[in-house]
Amino acid sequence: MAGETRDFSTLAKWMVPHRRKVHLAIALLTLLMLPGVLTAIEPIDVESYDLDSPEIEALDVIKNEFGASEEVVGFMVILRDRQYVEDEHADVPSVSEGIPDYANLHPNTEIASFTGKDSGVNSPTGGILNLSVIQEIDRKANIARNHSLGQHLTPMVNDVTGWQSDGIMTVTDIFRHFMANDSILTREGVSPFGSIVPPRTQWTDCGIIECLQFDDPAITQAHIDLAAHRMANSSEGNFLRWLSLDRAFLPDPTSDVTGPIGGKMSFDGNFSEAIWGKGRWSASATWLLVQLDKPAMKENGWTFSWKDAHPESKIDWPVVGGYTFHDGEFIAHPPNYDDEKCAALAAESAPCATEWGIQHLEGSIRSSDHQTISLMIGVGVNVEITREVQSSMNLLFLMGLAIIILLWFSLRRVSDVLIVCTALGGALLWMQGLIGHASLLGDWFGFDIIYYQF
Repeated sequence: MAGETRDFSTLAKWMVPHRRKVHLAIALLTLLMLPGVLTAIEPIDVESYDLDSPEIEALDVIKNEFGASEEVVGFMVILRDRQYVEDEHADVPSVSEGIPDYANLHPNTEIASFTGKDSGVNSPTGGILNLSVIQEIDRKANIARNHSLGQHLTPMVNDVTGWQSDGIMTVTDIFRHFMANDSILTREGVSPFGSIVPPRTQWTDCGIIECLQFDDPAITQAHIDLAAHRMANSSEGNFLRWLSLDRAFLPDPTSDVTGPIGGKMSFDGNFSEAIWGKGRWSASATWLLVQLDKPAMKENGWTFSWKDAHPESKIDWPVVGGYTFHDGEFIAHPPNYDDEKCAALAAESAPCATEWGIQHLEGSIRSSDHQTISLMIGVGVNVEITREVQSSMNLLFLMGLAIIILLWFSLRRVSDVLIVCTALGGALLWMQGLIGHASLLGDWFGFDIIYYQF
């Protein structure tokens, strides 16, 4: 009831004479909370939260019933704003032990602005289909091939040319195989009825220019424009789907290519309401895809479960685990794992987290950014969440300092402040300990309270 005075005199009469036993009991119970605290603060796989969502449920069904043996990692390669593009370029060198220098990579704020659907890009010529930009993308693909994860690539087939890649797929390789006249677009086919189907297009007659291969030193932007146009017209829209939604055929009277200016593209790649004139295809972004062999990686000391992976907990300031402190915040400092290190870690404690390897791959690719900015899509969630948690430690420290200052102004005695701080710290310890013990009890009895394992 409101205003009712609670009387703790009876409890005090019992506790004061037995204060040593009470203190001992509290100390022992606090020690018993420590295993629970360690459980509560251990890394949690964000993707394994048991959330009530039809999308997550569908993903679980796919993973459990149709388990794939591949892991596809997608990188968006986006044009960099031209005001930031330097005339002279050198890759960002790695720091110690081959770790990418995330502190000096070009930030994603330098990405060129999206100008709207079907708007195209005028600068540089062809946008992401500019010859020098495509060659930069090719260098990024080679970086991925030479990365420690590169030995675990598994092939995939390109839907534009029918070419089977080694596990790295970019628009550059599409051009390379089309311009080698070695694609399903330039070869005869066979219909379901057994009749011969003529090639959809060709790379033997290029008009006023000579048909060159992509790696020929004499290749020009005109070759790229013509190849892009022929693939766009002959691949039922598959080639254009490798480009961002601002893709468009922009008019240019100096071009020798005639294409659909304006209009709308249907699902099968045909255009309506377009005016055909001279110009070239352009867009602002494309994909770089990497397909990894999951079973082979697991056999060599890697895991795709963040919670089951070896924790990066070594502190060598400013490096803390897989992060480094820079300009008042933590940024990624991914360990340079390879199969040898991961096999040793798996035998000693736990396997390597694949997310760290992919994060290192992203940093290596981004180190070569010049006219483009490379961004990893949909991977590294746990790395980012853990970074945010570590960054929040500064806030917790400031909150604790503020509490101590307020207690001092209120109590004015050091001993009283210490007593209250000890009580608050103990309460926090007990809270985390009880959370951890609840999780452990759930594991013992076969039901999960906070998370579940795949």
